Amino acid sequence: MNTNVLNCSKWIWSEEECRIDDRAEFLGTLNITNKESIICRVSCDSDYALYINGKFVSSNQYGDFPHYKVYDEIDVSEYLEIGINHVFFSVWYFGVGSQKYFPSNAGIIFEFTQGDKKLLISDEKILARQSKTYACGRAKNVSCQLGMSFLYDISAEDQAKIGEIKNFSQAICVSKNCEFYPRPNKKLCYGSVVKPASVSVLHDGRSILVDLGKETVGLATLKLYSPKRQRITVVFGEKIVSGNVPRFIGGNDYSFEIITREGENEFFDPFLRIGCRYLQVFAEEKIDLTILSLIPVYYPFTQKRKISLSKLDSKIYDLCVDTLNLCALEHYVDCPFREQGLYAFDSRNQMLSGYYAFEGYDYFEYAKSNLLLFSQDRRKDSLLTITAPSDTELVIPSFSLYYVISVCEYLIYSKDTVLDQSIIDKITAIMNGFASRIKDGLVRNILNNDMYWNFYDWSDGAAYCKEESDIFANCLYLLATKAYKNICEIISIDVSFDLKENEIKKQILANFFDEKEGLFSISNNNKIFTQLGNSLAVLSGVVDKETANDIIKKIIDGKTAESSLSTKVFFYDAMLLTDKDKYENIILEEIRGNYGFMLKNGATATWETLEGPNAFDGAGSLCHGWSAIPIYYYNVLKH
Repeated sequence: MNTNVLNCSKWIWSEEECRIDDRAEFLGTLNITNKESIICRVSCDSDYALYINGKFVSSNQYGDFPHYKVYDEIDVSEYLEIGINHVFFSVWYFGVGSQKYFPSNAGIIFEFTQGDKKLLISDEKILARQSKTYACGRAKNVSCQLGMSFLYDISAEDQAKIGEIKNFSQAICVSKNCEFYPRPNKKLCYGSVVKPASVSVLHDGRSILVDLGKETVGLATLKLYSPKRQRITVVFGEKIVSGNVPRFIGGNDYSFEIITREGENEFFDPFLRIGCRYLQVFAEEKIDLTILSLIPVYYPFTQKRKISLSKLDSKIYDLCVDTLNLCALEHYVDCPFREQGLYAFDSRNQMLSGYYAFEGYDYFEYAKSNLLLFSQDRRKDSLLTITAPSDTELVIPSFSLYYVISVCEYLIYSKDTVLDQSIIDKITAIMNGFASRIKDGLVRNILNNDMYWNFYDWSDGAAYCKEESDIFANCLYLLATKAYKNICEIISIDVSFDLKENEIKKQILANFFDEKEGLFSISNNNKIFTQLGNSLAVLSGVVDKETANDIIKKIIDGKTAESSLSTKVFFYDAMLLTDKDKYENIILEEIRGNYGFMLKNGATATWETLEGPNAFDGAGSLCHGWSAIPIYYYNVLKH
């Protein structure tokens, strides 16, 4: 926590009360005699864009919590001129939670400083108004994961960004009691406008389809001529269906809307980060389109020099690295198109792959910032909410165990020996919580509550597990106990409660191992044998090496329900633990088969599952971070 920044500033808004999906604008002036080292510190709820003298400077409020309020620190010197400068903030208040936003009261707080001198602060002297261009109060969702879309009226634009005072009043101070923390990683960078691979004019010029050529994550920009003031709709997506980009998928609406003026129109949206390959504009009357594209946003990783690989392996490796880059925003996200959520399991695969793909302190700082954000989640049941930050009650219990494993892996790869107390407290609460649910030697699931989703994999019997106790949770608990003990040893703290792992190993064998089949079933009642469950049993040390070899052979022979891409990591690790020399080529050949299939079918990023665009009734993600795991195996196996 930093008590020295923003200590003279006040939280402000444009009105006493705000609505859901509200937009406010704030105008101030800076009078400077020199431009050296002028810093803007800013935090808001929910997202901001900063302009100086009409030029876009920066956007993107870090995803945080009301009790953990993050501020940005931006050197704005290059945007300033000697004399009077116009500072303009556009702020988007969501007001309702999603799987990437924890709601709080609307407001913005900022300061511009030069050394110890406060040049401009947010208070009642700042001018404010409700936005005249962004529609307020629509609350039109893209999806429950992504949150809201927008409507922007180009014809309502004025010169406020360069100091025109029109419809402004004094800002209103609002009550927000926050502790401020510096952004724990770097700001995202902006690339150049993507040059489309192709542009197709459809429907007599009333629709134009743009193919960016590959999966891209960025901010929308367009330039067009319209014969009249009209409403246009821009749809974004990862595929083409019946000649168009599908707007509605599974009840979600992947679009935003623009009202044009008659004549030339230019637009750039600094807020909604879009993940897609295709953009399509639909107009009421024919338009002449000059630009419809994205300005890429990306985290400034430094990529490691790639190991020597065969042609196919090199293409797969690059596919996975590209995916990691696309799925790294202010924190790791699972899929930029559909969700943009920070999941504890997805990010575990992403972080592990990233330790080999990227180098230097910057990557470890980024990985740790993800772990820190999770630690700020304050559920009463000690588990992690399905994504962070989010106020939803939905939780996947097993993902909390992956979080403990991720913390351990971070310490191992970074060589760090110090953890933030919030992370220590969170992993301890998780392990204590699971230990408290051990009955008769087995971890018991939380049942009969729709807010607890016992998900382990998109494979037979593992996606919606309804068992009181199952192979997955118990083996994952054993892996997490090993990780937790390792963490405690590294950071020199004591384990203060009984983890009961030896008792659990005995009961897993007694309850889940089928002697006749020589495999572990999901539960006593559910005799489905899964690749994931049996791989976890091998990894968690439940069986001896001879039995482990038998289990691996049966999995290879197809005696179990196959894992999906994300959990193949446990099958591969089980093979390497059992007999690396014997199984490493099998691992590589399976990777080549699965990811080569993606490449043959036009993938430019790794898919969520091998069904690709057809998965989940057409909602399958074609850019999913949890599938980038081959990077790890190419490095570990040195192929």
